[in-house]
Amino acid sequence: MPTVAPPPTPPPPSEEPAKADDPPPNFGVSLSATTAGDSSVAVPVGNTLMTKPGPRVEKPKLPSGDGTGGFTPVAEVYIAQHAELISAPAGEDIYPVEAKRLGIEGVVRFKLGIDENGNVVQIKVIERAGHGFDEAATKAMKQAKFKPAVTSDGRAVPSSLIWGYRFETDH
Repeated sequence: MPTVAPPPTPPPPSEEPAKADDPPPNFGVSLSATTAGDSSVAVPVGNTLMTKPGPRVEKPKLPSGDGTGGFTPVAEVYIAQHAELISAPAGEDIYPVEAKRLGIEGVVRFKLGIDENGNVVQIKVIERAGHGFDEAATKAMKQAKFKPAVTSDGRAVPSSLIWGYRFETDH
């Protein structure tokens, strides 16, 4: 019958840690510690080699909302008036040349992050149109200016907005 080696105890602070040459600790369950019958739990019996701990992975920090982290929009429930477009580049200078020549039209849909000053600070394409429209629309939205979202108490706040940028030819 196999015996179980007790797990190693960490060395007191005054002692040196175990050397890398030492064999890794073993752990497992002895056969006498198991019970007979049906069980939905699978446990290895006997000595099972324990893996060495890997490098510690730090969790990414979430934005704090105080302006020092990433963009954090206000929850939809607090917005009384959504952001409204004031200006964005449009026309011949934005329309992709090849798409214009071929008479191709399209719509690019975005999820925009708009800060409390009405500036577009985050752009995520959620529906592509291809033919150079995605890049042209993204470039235009970087230059767009919005009237910021407002809460019920009249305060301008950062918000998210789904926006479509349409390319149409002059038939």
